[in-house]
Amino acid sequence: MDRREFIRMASGAAASVMIPPLVRINDPDDLGIIDYPSPRRSRRPRRKSTDYIVLHTTEMTGSVPENNISRYIRRYGLANYVVNKKGAVYRIMGRHQVSHGCGRSMWDGIMDLDQNAVNIEFVGKHNSLLTPSQFDSGRDLLAELKSLHSVEDMNVMPHSMVAYARPDPMFLILNGYHPVVMNNSDRSRRGRKRCGMLFAKDDIRLRLGLEERPLQDPDVESDRLSIGDPYLHRVLYGDAKIDEDVPLLPRWDETFCEEIESGSHPFYHAGKEYAAESTLYILPGGVVATGADLQEAEHDFSDNPQGTHICVGFEYGGRFEGGDKPYERMGRAWSMPSTWYFLPDGDTINGDNIDPETVPVGTMYFFRK
Repeated sequence: MDRREFIRMASGAAASVMIPPLVRINDPDDLGIIDYPSPRRSRRPRRKSTDYIVLHTTEMTGSVPENNISRYIRRYGLANYVVNKKGAVYRIMGRHQVSHGCGRSMWDGIMDLDQNAVNIEFVGKHNSLLTPSQFDSGRDLLAELKSLHSVEDMNVMPHSMVAYARPDPMFLILNGYHPVVMNNSDRSRRGRKRCGMLFAKDDIRLRLGLEERPLQDPDVESDRLSIGDPYLHRVLYGDAKIDEDVPLLPRWDETFCEEIESGSHPFYHAGKEYAAESTLYILPGGVVATGADLQEAEHDFSDNPQGTHICVGFEYGGRFEGGDKPYERMGRAWSMPSTWYFLPDGDTINGDNIDPETVPVGTMYFFRK
């Protein structure tokens, strides 16, 4: 099962999730946060650090816990907190636990920000104002979290500011209203989604108690990433309004690992990164090689064995032999959402969903690089 299929199944199942009793927590600032614990709490590790707070919008309306998307967030531990339209704050993951909200992300060269960030979901849309109650609760919650974790205002950012996508040279974007082919689309690029983009605007940040914001994208400036959504870039760092009538971009594939079509060159999956050290090739029979290794061996990339998979942005960890468990090999990293397992039958599954007691012999595992 690939990641897209898993997400489709998960979101459909979310509506039938049993809701545990809601418990009101006595927080230090008496915020009245309601505990709505994710079942992932029992196995998720602590973050490596807390240097950032990332703000999201659910892209759905409604309230927690009735809204299905909020049940989905809880079920899979996609945020530490959710703030509903009435201003109620729900704690999903523990204060110091990893929540899988940022996904493929980078800021100033640091990748996989879920390891370093608190994720907060606001019920609403990326191009609509919060309710007055959400502004009030969000300001109080942010004040507490900034104080608790010593996070500066500059490091409170919208998800769209840190999310990025791997290359896709065939991707068409809408520049204004005219479809164009991106000239630099063979590199990873900023603009994977517009989630939470309103949180980059000064007037909105002031209402949340935030006085400073990033004025430029350090990864674009350093040429690590290209600009994938010009409108979004103008919203984040320029004077574009959040409610301009600019259509959403088509979603490009975010699948962690995919099969290379017979006769296809991996450039069309990974752009210039097809020969990178962080791009892995899984050949039939379980042989693993990096793009850099294959290039050095003068491999013909246009002639790959049928069934070859390409995995972009990951580091090969090893292969399971009989009897060893993921937690014995990897410590706390075994259950990370960004740790992926490639099963002998070709299926992939991440650390959130692997059963550590039944990992098949020959399973390979990968860390997000």
